[in-house]
Amino acid sequence: MTHHLTSLISAYGSWLVAALIILECIGIPLPGETILIAAAVYAGTTHELSIWSVMLSGVLGGIIGTLIAFWIGREFGYRLLLRYGTYLHLNTSRIKIGQYLFLRYGTKVVFFARFVAVLRSIVGLLAGAHYMPWRSFLIANVTGAVAWVGLYGLGAFRPCPHIEVYEDVDAARLRHWKSLRDRAGDAGCTRTLHFVVVNFISLQPAC
Repeated sequence: MTHHLTSLISAYGSWLVAALIILECIGIPLPGETILIAAAVYAGTTHELSIWSVMLSGVLGGIIGTLIAFWIGREFGYRLLLRYGTYLHLNTSRIKIGQYLFLRYGTKVVFFARFVAVLRSIVGLLAGAHYMPWRSFLIANVTGAVAWVGLYGLGAFRPCPHIEVYEDVDAARLRHWKSLRDRAGDAGCTRTLHFVVVNFISLQPAC
């Protein structure tokens, strides 16, 4: 973990976690997942940040960000798809198919998209653009955010009885973990999530 990231977490704490996750969920390519994991590790190794505040910030950031994206998609997304969809090979019939899929499977799509970086950034916009029912979206959004933050936040948190040198969790090892996680993505959602937590915990410094 770089000293720069550690300094940002130390300076802004849980506010940084919430802000980056909100921005990521409305389509801005920021490392929301990385900051969540980093803040959880920081909370466990320095005791300067509460893991519960990290998790609360992550959950609220995920919910609020995806709600904003849903509203944007609902207000402007469908018109934009009709106007510019041809550039993405999305004709009217394909857009209608997308609406049907979100109507029938939208809850599962929104829930599991939370665990995939690219989908997490666009699923709110797509759900809104395809007029997914509000109640179904809200349930999937809230439960997905809680599950995602619980898995990554608690999976990365490891309380230590004394302060460790946080910067010793070097960037190379984190990059290696991320590459393992990405390669595991084709193995199925449940297996992938278990793989992610186990491998990340193994990278943390011993207490």
